[in-house]
Amino acid sequence: MRIAPVAKDSRFLDISHRDQVVVLQPDKKDWWRGRVIHVISGARGSEPSLFQIACIDTGVIRTVNADLVTRRIESKPPEQDQPSHFSSIF
Repeated sequence: MRIAPVAKDSRFLDISHRDQVVVLQPDKKDWWRGRVIHVISGARGSEPSLFQIACIDTGVIRTVNADLVTRRIESKPPEQDQPSHFSSIF
């Protein structure tokens, strides 16, 4: 697993759904790692302004301001196929 710092000028553009990220707490004393489950764009542009992130350790889903995402971890889970029982329905 490789950790890539997110450039200040393009930090939000580099983060996408299913990325693992490092989030700095607002007090800047603690951090946590999570997986992005949803990207929320701002009303004035297509750049992300909020992320919904599931904490890797606890599973708690948090809505996080994009400014608090400090790093993107270069690993995405493989695409999962639909279970076989769905293929018979569709």
